[in-house]
Amino acid sequence: MVVPIPHRQPLYVKLSKKIFFDYARDVKREYNLNLSKVGGAMMHDVKQVFAGFTGVRSVTHEEARRLYVEVLEGFLDRYNSSEEIRPYLHDYPFGVSNIELMLSFVDENRGRPEYGKMALVFVGKDQTIYYETYNHQNKDFETLFSEPYTEAREIVMGEKSFLPEAV
Repeated sequence: MVVPIPHRQPLYVKLSKKIFFDYARDVKREYNLNLSKVGGAMMHDVKQVFAGFTGVRSVTHEEARRLYVEVLEGFLDRYNSSEEIRPYLHDYPFGVSNIELMLSFVDENRGRPEYGKMALVFVGKDQTIYYETYNHQNKDFETLFSEPYTEAREIVMGEKSFLPEAV
């Protein structure tokens, strides 16, 4: 008979999960994106967090950029502003390389969108955002656009700075 050994999660994993899932609920509520993938690298500390969200809608390049930057910056803000988790962050401040975020978009039947429509958005190791479509004939993704994350962030945050402040 094999007796399972109880596994105790380190405190930093519990703290990261709380930050992660609380924010994922906010992303669902604010952006109507559903959490579809979860992961991370947390062997000795919080080195990296992985999140995949899926939206059931068609988005333009500009909408995809705004969604990606706002969701990623939200994750960074949550992790960096938590005093509790700060001692356990592999890198402080937590940066773009510490959050692996992927946004995917599907049609109303939950299938891949038609060719030419936005299907996937992610940042590569080169800190470039890739906006991709799905080629149904080749059964593979193809890049529609790409841009450095820093430029996309500047565009989105610049747009936000022109919005009227809340009263």
